[in-house]
Amino acid sequence: MDPQLLHTALLSLARLRCADVGLLGQFERTIMQQLHGLHIPSLPAMLDALTQLYVHCGAAEDLASESSGGAARRAFVTRLTGRIARHLRHMRPQDASRALQAVDRLGVLDPYLLAGAAELVPSQLAVRPPAETLAMLEAYAHAGNADGFMLA
Repeated sequence: MDPQLLHTALLSLARLRCADVGLLGQFERTIMQQLHGLHIPSLPAMLDALTQLYVHCGAAEDLASESSGGAARRAFVTRLTGRIARHLRHMRPQDASRALQAVDRLGVLDPYLLAGAAELVPSQLAVRPPAETLAMLEAYAHAGNADGFMLA
């Protein structure tokens, strides 16, 4: 599937609150096959859409389970967030916030994504409008702020 069509279809299904677990699995497989060909700026929106679909399908709970399905879904989310983390410095702050908010809603903690944000966010806070800064702080706070760098 064309990456732009994949992106559009995924966002559309999330807006429609699709609750088809089989279709969700098909999207996961397609994204894994095309992960390195997907447009980097679209990845946070895709992660956000997947998060919405997981919630609508009742699959968000799978991420915390020790079942083989839960482990596979965690591995998928980890690969996707890993790709986002590697390209974080090339994203707009609001896209980075969107990715952090999505993993927070899933209850998944990606240390690489958080470490990337911890490295980049402080240097960018001074040059961003207050609304963007607030959104970034809120996303990081929801993700736990485990290392406390925002308060240092």
